[in-house]
Amino acid sequence: MKTSDFDSFQRGMAQVGAYLQGDRDGFVVHEPVDVRTVRARTRLTRKAFASRYGLDTRTVEQWEQGRRKPDRTSETYLRLIETEPEKIAELVAHLPRFAA
Repeated sequence: MKTSDFDSFQRGMAQVGAYLQGDRDGFVVHEPVDVRTVRARTRLTRKAFASRYGLDTRTVEQWEQGRRKPDRTSETYLRLIETEPEKIAELVAHLPRFAA
């Protein structure tokens, strides 16, 4: 291990310590999206949720059961659904492949 690597590690550990002691300035915490909670807020079944938002039902099930985690793009999409479920559903409905 290079000295610079060790120094970087020490700085990182000091930052962890500061964060744990309450210093939150400059830190970004990425919490995983709770897919089940997002879906529950829409009051839709898994199948209806997946259909409405152009997702695969099995994928939604696996996310909810913790067998898989949404990738960064899917997580962003789920956060948009969480924030504006009706607007996102309307936008998805106008996509050619999802239009009725």
